Amino acid sequence: MDFSDSAYDESSSMPRVVYTDQNHVFYWMDKSLHVLDLKTDKTIDIKQPENTVGYEQINHDENGKYYYLLSNDERGKTATYSEWRMDTDGSNYKKLYTFRSTKVPYQYAYGNKICVNYYLDGRERVDVIDANKGSSQNYIDLPLDD
Repeated sequence: MDFSDSAYDESSSMPRVVYTDQNHVFYWMDKSLHVLDLKTDKTIDIKQPENTVGYEQINHDENGKYYYLLSNDERGKTATYSEWRMDTDGSNYKKLYTFRSTKVPYQYAYGNKICVNYYLDGRERVDVIDANKGSSQNYIDLPLDD
């Protein structure tokens, strides 16, 4: 399969890789997210959660039990995003956290903790979400340095 190396284009029919690990390639194509298992050569399609516009990022926990998905729920100057947990077969979505950001946020998964880096009200923030408890805590709140 050939993959696009161009900037994000949701109308493109060429797949765009969004994440890889030792056993999987996650790619965006035809407005859907797909996971290619490199061991079995099978692909699963990850359905988009209801009321979302698209995907931003996906990561997995260290045990390979869950995927953590950052979705874009609402576009605009200040957009709404959500953090989701799901099983590795793409089922059992659970919304963990929703927030607003003026720039595209980033996520990092460490075990059952997900760090979300986002921007709001002229500040850069990092919140840590506990995926097991469903709770969050602000970890960093700094003035935005342009």
